[in-house]
Amino acid sequence: MLLSERTDNRNNNFDILRFLAALQVLIGHCINCLGKENYDWFFDISGVPVFFIISGFLVTKSWCDNPNIFLFLKKRILRIFPALIAVVLFTALILGPIVTTLPLKEYFTNSMFFDYFKNIFLYEIYHLLPGVFENNPLNESVNASLWTLPLEFFMYCLIALFGITKILNKKNFHFIFIVFSILLFYILNRFFIIKYTYMKGIELLILFFISSGFYIYR
Repeated sequence: MLLSERTDNRNNNFDILRFLAALQVLIGHCINCLGKENYDWFFDISGVPVFFIISGFLVTKSWCDNPNIFLFLKKRILRIFPALIAVVLFTALILGPIVTTLPLKEYFTNSMFFDYFKNIFLYEIYHLLPGVFENNPLNESVNASLWTLPLEFFMYCLIALFGITKILNKKNFHFIFIVFSILLFYILNRFFIIKYTYMKGIELLILFFISSGFYIYR
């Protein structure tokens, strides 16, 4: 059976894969937030790469089905920003005031409170709110999962760029791009001190475009 026989209908099990990946992320983050270091190996396997693999496949399909840049970007914006805005507003305006250890006046006038709303623009992720979760074993972030969203939207933009320049469907494009990305990852990891999030970003980029290639050569 060819992949193409499963891409034209919704009988493809992507929803259950997404559910299992989300469940893993939820449970894994809960365990980390509780400061538990020794837990079952299953929960040490990140569900995040699964999301990027599925996304690479389906976002490429979305472009190929209708290669209209405005419609494509509209779909991608609706995919991320309404839920992101809702989460940021809920976290800063409802959850934060309930659990903060600071007086409300101090909470609402702190610069970290205002910075947190910048997460909506995905330019830079701000992880902290004043006095929120400071006593948790893992207290570096109010919502650590937000770090993947700028990466995901950046990859959407790459698909659009490669699509409008007509190279997304070019023979061997994915192979060349993936090999280049792996070499870049190796060089940066071997010879330079690079932030963990940047290296993780390149890993996810590689997985995203491997999956994109699977759709192109389905």
